[in-house]
Amino acid sequence: MTRREAEVAVPHAIQIAAYGDDALPVILTIQHDHAAFRQAVTALAAHLRGRFILFAPTADFMDAVSQQVLSGLGAVLLPLDTTAQLTPTGDLSQSSHPQNCSRARWQHPPRRRPAPRRHPAND
Repeated sequence: MTRREAEVAVPHAIQIAAYGDDALPVILTIQHDHAAFRQAVTALAAHLRGRFILFAPTADFMDAVSQQVLSGLGAVLLPLDTTAQLTPTGDLSQSSHPQNCSRARWQHPPRRRPAPRRHPAND
């Protein structure tokens, strides 16, 4: 992960890093309620238009609509309360391997092949 701070034009959200060879944006957002969280997720999806990693303090505001938006892009939410811990020295460390961050999750989705065209002459 490479540290990379950048504005993302979404209130209370900032890009904090880029992950992997594809430089997936790693975004931190801190929202105060369900509606603000859903609005941030949809705004990030519209702005980024591709996969990203979203950190938030908890998954408390995640709902079916937000999950659908993230899944549609191959993006993922990693709640800090279950994926990170603060050490006695004040460092942030990974508390466990996130279930939804497996290597397969980050593979490009398969391209759909178009259906074969029917030609009127063959009917």
